[in-house]
Amino acid sequence: MASRFLQTPLSQLPASPRGEVKVVWSNWTLGQCIEFLHTHNVLSAPVMDVAYPDMGLQNTRTAAERCVGIVDFIELVEAMLVASRATEEAEAQRMANEAADEAAVAAGESETFREIHFADIPTHIRKLPLSQVTALQDVCNLQPFAPLSEEDTLLTAIQQLAGSKVRRVPVVSTDGLRITNIISQSKLVGVLAGMELPAVAEKTLQESGLADPLDVIKIRGEEPIGKAFELIRTEGISGVPVVGINGAVIGNVSARDVHGLMFASGKLHLLKMPTRRFLQRQAGAQTDIRTLAVCCTARDTLRDVMCRMNAASVHRIYLTDTADRLCRVISLGDIVLRLGVEALYDTVRVEP
Repeated sequence: MASRFLQTPLSQLPASPRGEVKVVWSNWTLGQCIEFLHTHNVLSAPVMDVAYPDMGLQNTRTAAERCVGIVDFIELVEAMLVASRATEEAEAQRMANEAADEAAVAAGESETFREIHFADIPTHIRKLPLSQVTALQDVCNLQPFAPLSEEDTLLTAIQQLAGSKVRRVPVVSTDGLRITNIISQSKLVGVLAGMELPAVAEKTLQESGLADPLDVIKIRGEEPIGKAFELIRTEGISGVPVVGINGAVIGNVSARDVHGLMFASGKLHLLKMPTRRFLQRQAGAQTDIRTLAVCCTARDTLRDVMCRMNAASVHRIYLTDTADRLCRVISLGDIVLRLGVEALYDTVRVEP
């Protein structure tokens, strides 16, 4: 299996939708960037220096020279909210809203939540140039642009993605001039699921040594949804399991929920809303939010887990016991290691 990875160039991986990699430009405003990412349903994008506009025949600068970094949707939203809260007007409004919320609760209006609309964010914040916002390193951190070449192998991509908190890796053409693809961990899961797996894939998680409990970053259902988003941002993870009082998994909060939080219904719900209630509100009254968390048991095989990850387009799955209590996270790196890719043993760190 390792030799097969070594022989598979990245040029053979599935291309980005419509063969186009979405990028943002360094002179865009913060609001433009957020809306662009939302419109195209992507969570991050390369930031291209506007001084070198696009990839014409006369452009001899490499993509690495023209790209100033990779921006993340969650970081942008956080930057906007932090900057907005810094204004006296926003602070005064927040205090007034808290008083209104307390009055509503006292009056028994438990289903009434104050909502912050995207349009309510002060105009001077939404119109900040992206280059100015990304300079605020304590608020919005650009990820480094560290591309792979189309000539690199699938093994190289696995090494870079499976064992780190990097979730997407750009791929450039062999001449280095164009960004030709973005490889996400979810895309990598899909590629692996479509390959012929070795016999070890039929072993259960218990037999593979992946059933031992581990500490997991999680959130309780009664805690505010804002805390879940903060954990996703600060811990560099793609999702947070939600547990009930007895430790059973009752849901999952992912980075993509930020899209729904801010734009799907055209508004940003109060970040103090309990996580359980937020998930139920997003899913609808008829949906059991427990079904939204992708889980497995110690009896599932490595193949089962890989297929389940692929079907749900995730790269992390929650291992639960017979009472649905959270035991640990099974990551893409865990599965790849057990599938026998020996070249990864020194490079893949199991994600907590």
